[in-house]
Amino acid sequence: MQATCQLLAQLLLHRGWLLATAESCTGGLIAANCTDLAGSSNWFERGFVTYSNAAKSELLGVDPVLINSHGAVSEPVVRAMVSGALTHSQAQVAVAVTGEKTPQQAMDNLAEQMDQVMGRLERAGMERCAPKLNKKEDPAKWLSDKQAPWKKLANEKPKGQTIAYDQLLSAWKSGRAR
Repeated sequence: MQATCQLLAQLLLHRGWLLATAESCTGGLIAANCTDLAGSSNWFERGFVTYSNAAKSELLGVDPVLINSHGAVSEPVVRAMVSGALTHSQAQVAVAVTGEKTPQQAMDNLAEQMDQVMGRLERAGMERCAPKLNKKEDPAKWLSDKQAPWKKLANEKPKGQTIAYDQLLSAWKSGRAR
């Protein structure tokens, strides 16, 4: 599971995306494995442990009718859990488990799906948008770099700054504001 988390971390960091988890029967094991990695706060946003049907509805917005008609351990419910995790977080990627898969299977499936998306973008000529990872390189090599989180931060856009209205107006009048 740890190797899958490391690969997933590399994929998420490379895109600047965040992950959310929605777990039922695994009780937070996926989130725990993710947060065991140093620097996970750069790519792991939050985890929802929704063991009961009520928790699935309250925390993720899963329709109780969907749970009653398909059962808590069903594909429609897990899809609703993923959707709810994305809606109720700042993450761009989510994984959900209801009992159909083990935590390892869920993470492997998510890593495989992300790799497929990156491959489609690459075939569409958008390599710069989603570069393909070198499969021969061990993710531990990148993750072992103590400067990795700082390198990511150095690549981020600078934060905006707040200036007084009269300064903005003055800059605009003098042609310095763009």
